[in-house]
Amino acid sequence: MGSFFPLSALSAIRRSGRLIQLVVLCAALCGGSPWAGAQDAEPPVPTGIEDHSWSRFGIGSWKRVRISKEVFGGDGKLESMTVRERKTTLTAVTADRFTLHEEVTLEVAGKLFPPSSRQIERGLFNETEDQVVNTRRLSDGKVVIGGHEFPTQIHQVTLADEKSVWTSTVHFSPNVEPFVLKRHTISTDPTGNHTNYEAHVEVVAFDMPHRVLAEIKPTAHLKTVHRQGDVTTITLEVSCPSVPGHIVAHSTKMVSAEGRLMERSILELLEYEVGSKQVEHHGLGRTRLFGKRRLRGNPR
Repeated sequence: MGSFFPLSALSAIRRSGRLIQLVVLCAALCGGSPWAGAQDAEPPVPTGIEDHSWSRFGIGSWKRVRISKEVFGGDGKLESMTVRERKTTLTAVTADRFTLHEEVTLEVAGKLFPPSSRQIERGLFNETEDQVVNTRRLSDGKVVIGGHEFPTQIHQVTLADEKSVWTSTVHFSPNVEPFVLKRHTISTDPTGNHTNYEAHVEVVAFDMPHRVLAEIKPTAHLKTVHRQGDVTTITLEVSCPSVPGHIVAHSTKMVSAEGRLMERSILELLEYEVGSKQVEHHGLGRTRLFGKRRLRGNPR
């Protein structure tokens, strides 16, 4: 499995004053079998698929990004450079799932490889069909961002397949976008033994101005620290809710236990197009709906 369900997916929990319960999410985190702790979960309610960072947009919405990656050897010297351009298009949305079509072109050391493509079908929290999600409310809490204190609801969320169980403690705010303000995740095997996986995600700033192609838009800034074995990966992301998929920029570095740089990469947004269901955000907690299809891109 790739990364744990994205923060942008969790932001779909709430929209327009409605709390989307995390019942479906927890089941997927527990494993491919029925969800652990299901007896403590709240009754199922609408999943909020219409609020997901992809499925909230109209069919045919897409974005194109460029990901530049460098890999370093044990002596600290640059070993390889790759550049990927990836176009992701929303092709289908059902009551609780969505489908993306992904096209990728790869360049390695100046050599361009033939493009590849694939279909990706996921649930609200990026779970596949053989994964289940479950959740339960733990307590109330608070987080501090930029010197301001925000009350939160603390949920335990689990997603599982046959090999692993991911358990997260999620701080959810129904009033402050991107709604999930902090999350800590650990992984175990089905018997409960730890697998040396740990991830901590937190919002470090919100309603921050960021240039998204030709426009300045409000964004949230997120920091992820992911540890697996002796390797630590740190990622800083910029999330813009008016762009399909939300992530418009990121920078990542991977370091060894000794602090040696192993890899680093950056993501750049090249262009995007949104469909008739797009939601335009103009600051914290304010949305405006409009129906015109819009193309955004760098001049070519």
